[in-house]
Amino acid sequence: MNPLKNPTEISGMLGESVTMRKLNGRVVIKNRPRRKVVADPTEKQLVVFRKFKEAAQWAKKQIAKPDVDALYAARVTDKVKSAFLVAVTDYLTAPTVESIDASQYNGAIGDAITAKVVDDFMVTKVTVIITDPTGKILEQGQATQDPDMEFLWSYAATVANSAVAGTTVSVTGQDRARNQTVLEKVL
Repeated sequence: MNPLKNPTEISGMLGESVTMRKLNGRVVIKNRPRRKVVADPTEKQLVVFRKFKEAAQWAKKQIAKPDVDALYAARVTDKVKSAFLVAVTDYLTAPTVESIDASQYNGAIGDAITAKVVDDFMVTKVTVIITDPTGKILEQGQATQDPDMEFLWSYAATVANSAVAGTTVSVTGQDRARNQTVLEKVL
């Protein structure tokens, strides 16, 4: 059995077949779990294994930083019971760009483009790229977050665009784990 970390914490193996641990303030004693051994994992399974390993390594580094650990600890719930699990989930879940509203964009400087970008934890950056009908980038820049609604991001055009028809607006959302999602809208 492992040495106790503090006198009120109990966890570990009893013999070869019984495990003990504290769960929600109660001591739980169970038979030792049997692990399924996958003889020959498929390529898809190996990809998933690697992704989870990366997520665990990333989360471990994040919660080692006290300020970042506090961010993740603030999101602990009954379902996700530790800052480590919140960080793993953040790594595994990319943000979603749900919509682009370019109804106020008429090609003039200062015209607004708004996007709804959501994430399970936190969207850190939203980039807007405007390209002309031939694919040439007219402008790109960072959108700003609405202080009242954290999922809304706004971008004000900085370059005049005389040919709005066929223009493409591309919005990229990024989260703390640097996962990115892109949504494009042709005007």
